[in-house]
Amino acid sequence: MTVTIWPGPSIRFFGVFLLPKMLNGKRLGVDECATTLHSRLKQETSFAHRRVEQAFDLPKAAGDVNTYVLALAMMYGAFSGIRQGLTLIAGKGGKEAERQACVRIERLQDDLRFFGLLADDSSFPPIVLHDVQEALGCEYVMRGSALGGLVIFNRAATQLKISKTRGGKYFYGDGKATIAIWSAFRERLTRLDAAGECADQIVGGAIKAFCYIERVFSNAADIGLTRTLPGEGGVPGFGVAASVGPNVRFSG
Repeated sequence: MTVTIWPGPSIRFFGVFLLPKMLNGKRLGVDECATTLHSRLKQETSFAHRRVEQAFDLPKAAGDVNTYVLALAMMYGAFSGIRQGLTLIAGKGGKEAERQACVRIERLQDDLRFFGLLADDSSFPPIVLHDVQEALGCEYVMRGSALGGLVIFNRAATQLKISKTRGGKYFYGDGKATIAIWSAFRERLTRLDAAGECADQIVGGAIKAFCYIERVFSNAADIGLTRTLPGEGGVPGFGVAASVGPNVRFSG
C-alpha cells in the first residue's frame, strides 16, 4: 500500500518505512538511523503491515469520495476496538496510548459527521492486550499512521476538496507538527531501549495492532454506518452501502 504524490520514493500509510519526502515544500527529514527497538518494530511488523495493505489499498481513498468515507469508517472501527482494549488495561498504565486512540476516534467521528454518517463503535470486540508494553506497541502503530495520513490528506484536499476542518481532520492529524511529534516518539523509544524495557512485548503489541486493523479491513461488511441528517459533504446517491456490504445501516 503505497502512494506517490511527488517524484521519488513513496510512502506506506502506516509510516513504518517512511522515506524522506517533500511535504508542503519542506523535507520531512526523518532520521532513518533507528534505535535497536525501532529497528525491531520496523522489521518484525513488516509481514503484518503487508497484510493490512493487501486487505485495503488505503491511499486510493484520496481519489474517490465513496472509498474515502469507507476508509474513515474502517479506521473508526479499528481504532474503536483498539481504544476499548487499551481502556481495559488502563489500570496497568498505557494512558497515553489510550489518549491517542481517543483523539483519533474523535477526529474520525467529526469527519463521518461531515458526510452525514454515524459509525457504530461496537462492530468489533476489543483488541486483547495484557500490559503497558503492548499498549506502547499499539501507540507505535497509531503514531506511524499519522505520517502516511498527512500525505493522503494533501492529495484528498486537491481531488475531493476537503480541508483540515471539513472532512479531513483524521488524515490531516497534527499537520505541520506531525514530524516533530514522531521524532519525539522515536526519542522515547530510544530511552526505553536504553533502559532495557520489554522490547518483545512492545513489538508484540504492535503486531497485535496491525493484525487487528487487518481483521477490521477484511470484514468491512460488519461495520455499521447510520445516515443522520445530510452532512455538509453529503453526496447524492452516496454509494457506501454497496461498497461496505449488506450490514450497513442507514436511517432517514
